[in-house]
Amino acid sequence: MPQSASTPNDYSERDSTLMSEFLLHLEAEQRCSPHTLEAYGRDIRNFAEFLETDSADGGLIAANLQDIRGWVGMMADEGRTPRTLRRKVQSLRAFYHWLLRRQMIKHNPAADVILPKLPKHLPETIGADDLERILDQPSNDYTDRLEHIVITMLYSLGLRQAELLAISDHDIDFASQQIRVTGKRNKTRVLPLPGSLIEEIRIWQQVRDTEHPELNGDKALIVGKRGPLSRRGMYELVRRALQSARTGRKSPHTLRHSFATEMVSNGADLDAVREMLGHASLATTQIYTHLSMRDIRKNYVSAHPRSTLKKNSDDK
Repeated sequence: MPQSASTPNDYSERDSTLMSEFLLHLEAEQRCSPHTLEAYGRDIRNFAEFLETDSADGGLIAANLQDIRGWVGMMADEGRTPRTLRRKVQSLRAFYHWLLRRQMIKHNPAADVILPKLPKHLPETIGADDLERILDQPSNDYTDRLEHIVITMLYSLGLRQAELLAISDHDIDFASQQIRVTGKRNKTRVLPLPGSLIEEIRIWQQVRDTEHPELNGDKALIVGKRGPLSRRGMYELVRRALQSARTGRKSPHTLRHSFATEMVSNGADLDAVREMLGHASLATTQIYTHLSMRDIRKNYVSAHPRSTLKKNSDDK
């Protein structure tokens, strides 16, 4: 696309305007979370800065495949992980796809970048026995009860950390034994509430209201000792509560993995698990079938006498 003569400062100003408009598009039309918007903005700004110092004039609109490869190569040399590099390229793909739709460019230069392959790591989980032992510990004060309801909700329903923080009393329907969850991009799903969890939620609400009589209206379900709980606060709370677990990373997302693994291992329909987790694609959920196979293989090797025998000469 032909470019008019401009100074580098003109390009920077134009790039800044384009980035702002793109982020507004993501927020208004794609309903991306603040965390996602921050990541997209940071990635595209980093690329724009790279173009100012290491590429020909033209800014973001004039960037080509070689520019993007040079940027990715520079970050790889700096030691960035394949996961980070993939995310940054995907940010550019989304940005240039938006420019393409606006007919400001004729081709998406990021579409032809080969993404670095990720190592195949299975999600870490915490065993059901460990979790039951942790949940059976007595709750002596507000912090203990807060830890208990957070661990119970994350593990019983497979929630994301942000989803649990967003739940309010109005999202819980005790009569129909259901809870409404708002996931990524403001998509909602309705999950069943077992009777035991309903009872725990009712007890927790009484504890919360006694500690925080100032709360009124549509109250957040999860409230810390000093008020609203942040993502970081919940992460630290879960990490502290899971310290005695023998396996798995001590994080809220590990409890989500543990929920899904237990569901699949015990025969739940994969599509039902996908719905409960709020996955857009069944392929994302299928990783838990590999986790189950790993457990099956482990049990087979440890239990069957012929599982570790080498083939003898007659078998050859």
